[in-house]
Formats: sequence, C-alpha cells, structure tokens
Amino acid sequence: MRKIWSSGEMSRDRRGLKEAKQIAEEADRKYEEVARKLLIIEGEMDRAEERAQQAESKVRRLEEELRSFDQTLKSLQASEDKVLVT
Repeated sequence: MRKIWSSGEMSRDRRGLKEAKQIAEEADRKYEEVARKLLIIEGEMDRAEERAQQAESKVRRLEEELRSFDQTLKSLQASEDKVLVT
C-alpha cells in the first residue's frame, strides 16, 4: 500500500532535512576548529619539549662545571693546608 503525503508532512520533512543539514554543517565547522586548535597545541607542545630538553642539557653542563669547581677548590684547600703545615 502506498502512502500519500500531505503538503504539511512534506513541509515538515523539508524543515527536518534543512535542520539536519544545519546541524551537520555546524558539527563540521566545530570539528575543523578543534582540529586547527589541536595542531596549534601540538606545535606549542613540541616547542615546549625542545625548550625542556635544552634546559636539561644546560643543567647537566652546569652540574658538571660545579663538580669541576668543587674539585679545584678541594685541591686548592689541600695545597693550602700543606703550605700551612710546613
């Protein structure tokens, strides 16, 4: 059996279709915005990781320099003690 649609039903279906298209377009727009923001954040994260690695490398260099200074200071103190004893 075939259903005959009234003009009211067809109009309601067209409105529903139009609304569904608008919802889909809005969802697509929001997706694109989120995808763009994600790319920006990923770029910022990469730069932050690079800065963190550089800072860690600098800390290691400074710690090594501090150990060297400490050894030099101990050596100088030992030399000074020897001079004072003799």
